[in-house]
Amino acid sequence: MMELRRSEETEKFVLLRGRYTYMRDIIYSAVPKIFGSPNGISHSAICAEAEKFGSYYTEGYWDYRDYDPSNSKYVLIRGADPLSSNRMIPATIKRFGDILDRAGVAVVDPKLNTSAAKAHEWLPFKPGTDGALASAIAHVILVNGLWSKEFVGDFKDGRNRFRAGAEVDENTFAEIHTYVYEQFRVFLHRNRTVGESSGKNTFLRAYYHPCIRNNSTCRHRPAFHNHGV
Repeated sequence: MMELRRSEETEKFVLLRGRYTYMRDIIYSAVPKIFGSPNGISHSAICAEAEKFGSYYTEGYWDYRDYDPSNSKYVLIRGADPLSSNRMIPATIKRFGDILDRAGVAVVDPKLNTSAAKAHEWLPFKPGTDGALASAIAHVILVNGLWSKEFVGDFKDGRNRFRAGAEVDENTFAEIHTYVYEQFRVFLHRNRTVGESSGKNTFLRAYYHPCIRNNSTCRHRPAFHNHGV
């Protein structure tokens, strides 16, 4: 730290704070300011607030949310291990056996975590390529017309125009509960095919279609366990 101070590079100092304690004002707030760095990063900045950020921009809901595993028919777990981390661990442990008997369970994680060891499918993507997987999932949902039309909306004439590499006039799509998602869908369906995304991952592209179709055909009863965006 003193070497950074002497070289006038205090902005290279970063303080990452864990969960809250009564020492937080001194460690998290005072130390970076006194040292001369703006990089005081709290636990919630990459945890709670990130989770709220995701729900806000998908559902307009800035707050915590939980899931309904008791009524889910397909559970896609990404970015968290609900059997050993995040909130409501005891509740998940209690229900997980019933979930496995009733619903399909897939885990997206490079590590064989507790949930992945018990799931029906484990998708061990290469770290840093989970965005490619998410894009491929969105692509297959769109080109096969598997999205929730009651919530998202549909093409005005009912004909699906999403095709790989095809131009789509966003004015032909009538949205219901979404906003400015058409541009996002156009980008995904044109540029993130399964073949392209699978080239960025280490597991077989054959995983994509069963996972996506099982999730999409459940319609209103999927559950997505994820943490943050």
